[in-house]
Amino acid sequence: MHTETTPEEDAVPRQELHARPESHRLMRAAIHTAYGPPEAALQLQQLPRPSAGPGEVLVRVTASSVNPADLYRTTGRPWVGRIGGGLRRPSRPVPGVDLAGVVDDVGDGVTTFAPGDAVFGWVRGGAYAEYAVVPADQLTIRPAEITDVQAGAVAIAGMTALQGLRDHGKVTDGTRVLINGASGGVGTFAVQIARALGAHVTAVCSTRNVEQAERLGADRVVDYRTQDLSVLADGSVDVLFDVASSIPSAEVGRLLSPRGRRVIVGGNVERNRVIGPLGPTLRALLRFALSKRRVVVFVSTENLPDLEELARLMADGAVTPVVEHTWPLTQLVDAIDEIGGGRARAKLGITI
Repeated sequence: MHTETTPEEDAVPRQELHARPESHRLMRAAIHTAYGPPEAALQLQQLPRPSAGPGEVLVRVTASSVNPADLYRTTGRPWVGRIGGGLRRPSRPVPGVDLAGVVDDVGDGVTTFAPGDAVFGWVRGGAYAEYAVVPADQLTIRPAEITDVQAGAVAIAGMTALQGLRDHGKVTDGTRVLINGASGGVGTFAVQIARALGAHVTAVCSTRNVEQAERLGADRVVDYRTQDLSVLADGSVDVLFDVASSIPSAEVGRLLSPRGRRVIVGGNVERNRVIGPLGPTLRALLRFALSKRRVVVFVSTENLPDLEELARLMADGAVTPVVEHTWPLTQLVDAIDEIGGGRARAKLGITI
């Protein structure tokens, strides 16, 4: 990542930057002003520190994480993803969504937080910076049972797994759930949340992730590299929670029970640089259009009640965010490259 300095910074020894008077009010932030490869599109700069307005909270960010959407927003591919985010150039110059940190200040009307509170949540751009202004209804108190780095990995992946299983999969006690893609950010949350909802969980993952899936609570783990999914093709799956979207539609039909559901939450964007994974997804919808089985495709909707539910699950010990590796903000490009290569076994953290 490129690092740019202001004229004032050049005049001060680097080791004294953090000893400046508070009135200087600068912060480090990742800047994204054009679409392209992460190493070319992202820069680290000094920006004015923002202030909290009415209903807002100024958070001193300590941790964030990388989501696949961060890669898509950086590169501008698939192009359909630019809708709402800037057709020609990014509309939000500071990227990053998940965050955890400490309340620095609160705006008028905010009574739920006070300076010094440890919080986590999400922001619609701005998490990859030392300070972020966040609406108060997009934050909650961080449970003492998890670290800042873990909390900074929760919001998007955690709510995707929770909503996909609970709301779209209708998972309850005794539901037979198959999680295809039981590693990575969403997959590791899904295994734990499905168990917390009372499901019997079968996890599908690669050889190197089998032990992790077992540790997270899967009742059965299938290594797709050494085992054929035909061992599961007995029509006993109530919910196929499909993160990887790698199972052929014909085989899906043999997996699902007569009224089973396939909940699609991911796919390979590289299949089509214009519409990403939408083509295979549409074919899946058409295949089961006249069937009693259902195919559900959704995008998570971030909201405070679900964030608070995740906080409760973590405080109870039912869910623990899995962070595979953590990079400093100066190495954000490396983290985004890692998730772009499809090699992530869990969440990838960013310390600020």
